[in-house]
Amino acid sequence: MKWLSLLLALALTACVATPNPYPDLGGDFVNYDAARAKSIKVSAPIFRANAAFCSKRTLIDFANEPPFEICAQKIRLMPGAHVNAHTDGQYIILTEGAVMTLSEDELAFLVSHELGHDIAGHDMAAGSKPKLELEADDLAIEIMNRAGFNPRVVPAFMERLDFAYSPGDEGHPPGAARQFVVKEALKRLGL
Repeated sequence: MKWLSLLLALALTACVATPNPYPDLGGDFVNYDAARAKSIKVSAPIFRANAAFCSKRTLIDFANEPPFEICAQKIRLMPGAHVNAHTDGQYIILTEGAVMTLSEDELAFLVSHELGHDIAGHDMAAGSKPKLELEADDLAIEIMNRAGFNPRVVPAFMERLDFAYSPGDEGHPPGAARQFVVKEALKRLGL
């Protein structure tokens, strides 16, 4: 009977969702492996195409390819169905919901926005401010375009998530201001 209980416990453990590799962030992932793969697929070309502009870079040296630099930021996944991203200056933190529900171009905007904080020299450990968010939005259009993603999806993406209509707060500007900055950046790039 003792062995049967042990086998049953092992079988039930195998059915549990992938555990959270970052327990300090709370909750469990629904599909960590798929979220990880997609976040790498989107962030890798962004980090490579924008290495010359990042504050920290690292060299990638494959055997049969000339070495190249990438931005040294790291992506960290956070469990949760909501769509969100932020940076602490070292990590770009993406929710599983953002990675799994957004298109690659929309996700590229989130990653590019957070990388924009680094490129602009923002100290995100000091907290977000409306002016910094607008600068990061403006840079994000250029960053994602440089990496081959389609920044023309951003205005519709902001509207779809009601992001464009948010009133703003002490850390973030009103959505209308962010929408304006994005549209101006698209015009400036001829997109």
